[in-house]
Amino acid sequence: MMWFDKQGLKYDHHVVDEEPGGIATLLAVSDGAIGVPFTVITMDDGREVKITGYDTKEFKTALGM
Repeated sequence: MMWFDKQGLKYDHHVVDEEPGGIATLLAVSDGAIGVPFTVITMDDGREVKITGYDTKEFKTALGM
């Protein structure tokens, strides 16, 4: 995801419809949401922020930017 690259952030990128079990994993992680992109930001305290769609404002808020 280009925005994360520009911010110098590390991330894992998955193409759920090309990976075995990818859609099932998405559904499990997203609590049943089927929108993509779907982003999970894991905070230092282990808390997860889940964002459906490509919303840089939400990314910035979650990351404290």
